[in-house]
Amino acid sequence: MPFEAASIVISELLKAPRRNNSAPAEVGVYRLADGTIVSVYNSRNNPGRRYGKVWDDDAQTWIYTRGAAFKAAGLPRLTLEEIAAFGKVTVQCAICCRTLTRTESKARGIGPVCASRY
Repeated sequence: MPFEAASIVISELLKAPRRNNSAPAEVGVYRLADGTIVSVYNSRNNPGRRYGKVWDDDAQTWIYTRGAAFKAAGLPRLTLEEIAAFGKVTVQCAICCRTLTRTESKARGIGPVCASRY
């Protein structure tokens, strides 16, 4: 490749949008601008890494979504009251993404372990 052609390619690459190198959101539950609920976790297999699950209203379940933890970065975490309201409607703990089975957990909207930690 001639020198001038290489210079043109390099110039074009420098103009291209850069990959998001920001840090993922801290562990917690977030609401994106479009209303999507994201729960961010620490990875068990890769210490120091975080990942996110997105609540799917149609499927009524949590779905791992690549990049969800990065989309939530910089947003405020949901309050305990907001998380409890979500859990009462969906019967899912937004913190750990588990189904609420006990009557007191369903009434609270959060599982007992998560309620003691959050």
